Amino acid sequence: MRERPALSVSEAAALSEVEGALAKSRAYCARELAAMNRLAVALIAYAILGILAWLTISDMRIRAVPLGILALFAAKSWLRRKDVMHLDGESEADKAES
Repeated sequence: MRERPALSVSEAAALSEVEGALAKSRAYCARELAAMNRLAVALIAYAILGILAWLTISDMRIRAVPLGILALFAAKSWLRRKDVMHLDGESEADKAES
């Protein structure tokens, strides 16, 4: 591994600040990816449950009830995805006002 040349105090502080920002950026990307993975898993689970409900319930009127409930859960998960992804408490509208 290559050794770093001796840095002045101001250069070391600037380097430390850049490394800290990079670490925060990595953590932010990992959190975004985890939230997207959770959303994908939830939507796939709703789709599988919908298929199972379709295949196991023969009466159309009764079949519509669980499919409707699953559709509502899927819609709620999709609409609230940005709230889950932005766990720091600030929404896009709050950032635009600042």
